[in-house]
Amino acid sequence: MLIEDIKYSGRKINAHAILSYFLKSFNTLTFESEEIIYEITNNKIFKMKRPEIISRYELSENFKYNLINNNIEKEETFYIPIALKYNKKNVDKYKLDTNSLLTLYIEDDTKYYFETNEKEITESIKEDMITFLSLLKLYN
Repeated sequence: MLIEDIKYSGRKINAHAILSYFLKSFNTLTFESEEIIYEITNNKIFKMKRPEIISRYELSENFKYNLINNNIEKEETFYIPIALKYNKKNVDKYKLDTNSLLTLYIEDDTKYYFETNEKEITESIKEDMITFLSLLKLYN
């Protein structure tokens, strides 16, 4: 499940405070329409439907999130339709510790989202979210 901030304004995220939790950096390349996403990974093209919002989660009055189903079937394809929006993103991945249930992703230093394999937001996940947001000086 992806946990995506609904209201984040897109200003620059200063990730210096969480560098000790850094796991890896990678690039993604997608071509998107309103319904379909084409993703290029390892020299292959995959077609998938846009992920659906499962529900909304309110961490606090100022922090509201979309819970998104990220278990999407990808189908290999051999072409990309013309006139789709092109997105190339640099993504940094962070985790508080190896056993943590939550992973933080920061795209191009302007967008963040969380990922977990759990079906619901537990207290442990909530605490990890607050820890990351506090370290990034986004949560008081």
